[in-house]
Amino acid sequence: MKKIFLILLTAILSLFLIGCGIFTNENSNLTSNNALDSSDSNVIVEEIELSWPTDKLSKSVPKLKNVTITNIEDIENGVLITFKDCDQTDVKKYINLIKNAGWEMQTTNTEAGKTVTAEKQEESLIFFASEDGTGSITYKSKN
Repeated sequence: MKKIFLILLTAILSLFLIGCGIFTNENSNLTSNNALDSSDSNVIVEEIELSWPTDKLSKSVPKLKNVTITNIEDIENGVLITFKDCDQTDVKKYINLIKNAGWEMQTTNTEAGKTVTAEKQEESLIFFASEDGTGSITYKSKN
């Protein structure tokens, strides 16, 4: 009984911490210049502004404009870009840019948002945009 109680308590604590936003990828935007103000124990965080990772993407991947990039993460043979502040007009414009760049694409609408899966020669691209303005772009090269 004691073991079940400890497991249940651990699970509840984990859900609480996740719900409070303590475990988020946005923490990866922190710089090494973070400082602790010891007078009142408040943490002062300086965020760096992330820019479009042209060095990690093929030239055939259009730039998503008018968004705030929240994370750029290297993945196997590619990159994952997360963003916020993307309105639905910009979503439509970006989908047209993908199409006009010659990508073969398929669009799926769900309650969670809009997903575009695209392929071009030896490359793949997944664009996801939710109704709340957040989303991601996953780019992979098959080389």
